[in-house]
Amino acid sequence: MNTLFVRLLTTASLLVALCVPAFAADPTDDELTFYAAQRHRVEYAKLDDKQKAELKNDFVQFSKVADMVMQKNLLKDDKLYAVAQRLVAFDIWSQRFSQSVNPTEAELKKLYDAQEPKVSPRFHLFNYLTKDEKRAADVVKAVSAAKGLTKKIEKFKALASSSSDDFMTRGRGGDIGWVDTKNLDKPVQDALAGKHAGSVVKVKLPNIGWQVLLVQEYQAERKATFEEAKSILTMVARQQALAEEIKKRMQ
Repeated sequence: MNTLFVRLLTTASLLVALCVPAFAADPTDDELTFYAAQRHRVEYAKLDDKQKAELKNDFVQFSKVADMVMQKNLLKDDKLYAVAQRLVAFDIWSQRFSQSVNPTEAELKKLYDAQEPKVSPRFHLFNYLTKDEKRAADVVKAVSAAKGLTKKIEKFKALASSSSDDFMTRGRGGDIGWVDTKNLDKPVQDALAGKHAGSVVKVKLPNIGWQVLLVQEYQAERKATFEEAKSILTMVARQQALAEEIKKRMQ
């Protein structure tokens, strides 16, 4: 899934987790940050205290299983395991190298003029997840019946906080903030096409269940200001520097 925080544990992420060294029972913030990004594709620093505690418990339990697999050498001569080790080695090295690159203001402005970055069309969304189609329909009906955007948000937050299956957003009343349209799955994009503030949609997620989304606000595409584009431009500069570093080291 995407930034809607409906996360599946895939074979790839399992292998990533299994090829790291044994973890202490009390993991550091750096370890939890890496784990959250690799397994759940979320930013650890943006989680609330309850979510951090739940993720930490998940990390510890998952690590115990991973340690057992490595200690018993259950993946001896497994080609996928070897591939996963290479992937993690590259990911950690490339991330650390990229973070060491700090482009100057002048370099970023040159990139800004060359690339003319734009702010993608985006939605501010509230999310409710359930396996029960009837419950999803009831949420749509209840929220749609509320008069005015403020009342719709209040109703949605109350329902999401009490019964949404998505623990990553439940503590925020289902609020997932701004999401670029391009980062949404195609069925969600289709469901939200032409929608505006106050719209409520229901989407079928294969192998997951039903997702109900409330639109708080929509912003159309526009040219980004330099300040808005700084973080993306920094990422581009780091990617360019990484490509040059790899080319140099591979010669």
